[in-house]
Amino acid sequence: MNKFSIALAAAALIGSVGAAHAVDAKAKFNGNVAHSCTLLAGTDGTLVPNFDGDVLSSKLTGGAAATVTATTTAGPYKVSALAPVAFTLGSSTNTTFEASYSISGATTASNVAGATVTKVKRGTNNISVDLVATNSLDAFANGSYAAEVTVRCE
Repeated sequence: MNKFSIALAAAALIGSVGAAHAVDAKAKFNGNVAHSCTLLAGTDGTLVPNFDGDVLSSKLTGGAAATVTATTTAGPYKVSALAPVAFTLGSSTNTTFEASYSISGATTASNVAGATVTKVKRGTNNISVDLVATNSLDAFANGSYAAEVTVRCE
């Protein structure tokens, strides 16, 4: 047998061995989706009285909105701002409360009524919360007043 014949026979033998036997392996994958909404209180708001003293509002000149940051991952999530039913400090007699909010960042919304839910996009959503307290019978008495609006992410 010459060298060419030996090489040809070896190539045929190698080719037939490789083609006769195939081996498979399974590459496995796992995953987990964790939805989350994190709320972080920022600055406190400031309530100031109107000229007649029967309204305390963060929207009046000198007042300031409170801030909350909502950071969301895969959603969908909705936010709302629930008005209090009473002051935590000061008299709430004959007082009604109205909350509202605006959102900037991943989602944009302006002057939304507090109980209204707004779908927020994934990412950072900066929420500016306002509160108006109105005394239906008289002016608010002298003293300090405080209230809390509940910002909810669901």
